[in-house]
Amino acid sequence: MLSLTLELGESSTVVRCVSPSFTVTVSDYMHDDDVHDDGGASAARLLFRDEQHHRIIIVEPPQGLDSQKLRERIAKISHVMRDDRNSARYSHVFEDEHDSGSVADVGGVIVAVLSRLGLLDALLCDDADFADCGNGGDSDSATNVADDIKVPGSASNRVRRPAAPAKARHRWSKEVSTIEFHVDYKGVRATVRWLARNQMLVLKGATMLDRAPLNKDGSLGFSARFAEQMRREHAAEFKSFKTTTDILLKSVNEVGLFLYFGGTNSWLVLKDDDGRSIHDWTVVS
Repeated sequence: MLSLTLELGESSTVVRCVSPSFTVTVSDYMHDDDVHDDGGASAARLLFRDEQHHRIIIVEPPQGLDSQKLRERIAKISHVMRDDRNSARYSHVFEDEHDSGSVADVGGVIVAVLSRLGLLDALLCDDADFADCGNGGDSDSATNVADDIKVPGSASNRVRRPAAPAKARHRWSKEVSTIEFHVDYKGVRATVRWLARNQMLVLKGATMLDRAPLNKDGSLGFSARFAEQMRREHAAEFKSFKTTTDILLKSVNEVGLFLYFGGTNSWLVLKDDDGRSIHDWTVVS
């Protein structure tokens, strides 16, 4: 039987597997202190983003495994499961022994675990319909974790994860694409348009926060490092922390990370001329 341990933090969930050996950390964008980190970005570490739920999913696979091949395997399995949500439970994976440590075996187990946590859509967000990204997949997986997830020190050594509170979903529309939303946060000023489901345009002349906030121990958090990477990719498009051309990003969360390193709910930060937030315009009831 697949043996997992589950650690529930204030803003993160950590799942550890012994065989095959891997760790999955699900953490809010805005909280880095609870993310188990080795102080540097690991080449083997896989990152997935749950855009709608404002979370990052970090997968640390077994050492020596080809991370690129593993990512491709995870993507392939996820896409096969797209049209058959019931298969996302992958019951046999939790019952079988896993000794091979192959990319195929590890990939299947990782997808099964993420599916049980309601994170299948996070693996599909790159090309899935934006409105569906992060909606939790099948109706049961978001609230029911496998019975065989074990918590150290528990009397019964078994636990069901408590039902997660409902989280807002947002839907793009042609009407929203015509609206200019403004950022006025921590000295950052910007005008943003939501052009398409996965296209956010930051208009030329936006100001950016010049320095990333640090963790309590003085280190640069995971979200901040991700934001710094985004800035390096767009280095030719801003000068002295002011954009010199329009910049295209993928989501509201990326806008917040790029401009001010996140740290707040950006759906409430972006507002139209009348002060109505992009959340109010697009939330799905």
